[in-house]
Amino acid sequence: MKQRHCRLILLLMLLPMLLLTSCGPLPGELSRPEATESTLLPEAESLAARGLYARAAELYRRNAKTSDQAAHYWLRATELMLLARGYAQATDDLAAITEDQLKPLAITRKRIAEAELALYAEDYIGIIQALAEQDSKNNLKAAQLRHAELLVAAYSALNKPLEQIKARAQLSKWLTSSAKTNNEQQLWQLLKTVDSEQLDSWQAAAIQPLSGWAALAQTWRVSYSAQTDFRRAISDWRVRYRQHPISKNLLNQILQQMRRHIPAPQHIAIVLPLTGDYAKEGLAILAGIEAAAELSTETDYRPELRSYDSESRSLTALNKYREAVSEGADFVIGAYTPGTLKLFARQSKLKVPLLALSQFKSNHSLPKNLFQFALNETDQAQQVAQRAISDKHRRAIIITPDTAWGSELAESFKLEFERLAGTVLTTQIYQSAEKDHSESLKQALHISQSEQRNRELRKALGIRPTFEPRRRQDVDMVFLLSEPATARLLRPQIDFYYATDLAVYSTSRIFSGIQNIARDRDIDSTIYCDMPWILQTDASTDLLRDVLMITATDSYNYAPRLTALGIDAYRIPNELGRLMNSGEHTYNGVTGELRLIQDGYLKSQLSFAKFRKGRARPLNKTPSLAEIEAMVLVDDSITLQPAHESTTR
Repeated sequence: MKQRHCRLILLLMLLPMLLLTSCGPLPGELSRPEATESTLLPEAESLAARGLYARAAELYRRNAKTSDQAAHYWLRATELMLLARGYAQATDDLAAITEDQLKPLAITRKRIAEAELALYAEDYIGIIQALAEQDSKNNLKAAQLRHAELLVAAYSALNKPLEQIKARAQLSKWLTSSAKTNNEQQLWQLLKTVDSEQLDSWQAAAIQPLSGWAALAQTWRVSYSAQTDFRRAISDWRVRYRQHPISKNLLNQILQQMRRHIPAPQHIAIVLPLTGDYAKEGLAILAGIEAAAELSTETDYRPELRSYDSESRSLTALNKYREAVSEGADFVIGAYTPGTLKLFARQSKLKVPLLALSQFKSNHSLPKNLFQFALNETDQAQQVAQRAISDKHRRAIIITPDTAWGSELAESFKLEFERLAGTVLTTQIYQSAEKDHSESLKQALHISQSEQRNRELRKALGIRPTFEPRRRQDVDMVFLLSEPATARLLRPQIDFYYATDLAVYSTSRIFSGIQNIARDRDIDSTIYCDMPWILQTDASTDLLRDVLMITATDSYNYAPRLTALGIDAYRIPNELGRLMNSGEHTYNGVTGELRLIQDGYLKSQLSFAKFRKGRARPLNKTPSLAEIEAMVLVDDSITLQPAHESTTR
């Protein structure tokens, strides 16, 4: 907002001098022919030059009452009150203008002032209406710049991408430095979403620079799909549009993105444990892959699939990858242990891309064709911490089992929660093999301490006073780590120990993924994170579920989340190019909102739900991490440390 107001100040200070002394300049030409009568008051402009806009406006206002230049004086008063942010007075001054007394270029100024007031009022339709009859190409550069900026603001707010593209294309002619870069980046991202028919229409219209932008987007699209020589295509485009205002930086970025482009594969090898100890897991993933392939609506993505059993002892994992490549695979999907995955990570180069359905963290650079996609529980713990902070919780206790995974997730939650200005008061470990966890919960909630104080009081007074244990009051949430069966024991006990008002959060491990209303009533009110496949329904996912229940009932019921992993594993190869070309691009998969980060790791943003009457009911979307951090900075006035990366699985 501050930057926009600075630009407005410059514009409204320059426009009267550039426009009112002009007689129909050429586009962008700052001509200054002699004026027979000045419509500027030197004393007022001197005040304005010192930033005293309201006083300068008052001088114009007083003179307007007696001058034959009244309309021009009221207009200048309006502009100065806009600079002073006196929007109510600017509205009154604007209303006093008799428009038929204004010259054409002064009318341009009036329309811009009307649009500025509409922008202040967030009346985006009003901006468009104010500028509708203005042909900006006959205005000077300052007016054309602001005209385009106002239209961009309006069309962006109204979510009208085609109109926004046209406005940004005009704006690209006038901006410089960082503002030009930002506008070009947004324009290019919008252009990539436009269909080919619309791009052809803009190109044929030959209205510059929009026609050139459309031609570039069409060139990119054709080369992207056909894998043609994009550098030559760009060179040819540059020859055709020599005067186009695109920056060299953006062209270089586009070229670099195309070099990283991974084409959609035609032959995918699938390496999974189809026999042995992990056959059930492997078959669940394979069921998801095959169901996604069967129901795919992507006409240009129909790869041939070939399965390999990773448990076969005939070849090592690395040699099995090489065998698949030698048999024609141009993409490999494989489930490997972290130890096996390290063998691939040590390779200087992988001939074809590998999507590993597991993850490990390395201190060294990884082969560029290695991608990691896993159901990562430590990520879940971090996202629970972020959600709890966004829900205004700041003081937590952790209740975790005596297991390695419990310890790892508890630590992951603690690190992120405390990074975001929360406090973990205690971590209470319970014995996972036991059925009664009352002592652990009493310790965590300080019920034991309350009971001890009562015993001491009874002993000191020699009487039995009426007593009701009181839980600790310094906590506002619980992070509960548990398997489903244990959670059904722990969750009611938390309420029993006077903690019904505490928010309880958990990860997807608390729920099997298969609905059991009668039993899951015991975990009512628990907030937890899970993949959209489990929490949300729509026509396409319902159809996939129906197919899985018919063709792979046992696999789906055994591991529904692994079948979802298989569904996304089939779809991701067709999305990798887009994910690689923009750090902002995400893919809405059935496992979550996927984004490609460092080391080829696909990070999934999960959804949240709350159990009510035995059902997981989806909650509103969690704010982004940047939004949560901004909220914490405002609420807590602290300095945040950099975000933690997920640890080795």
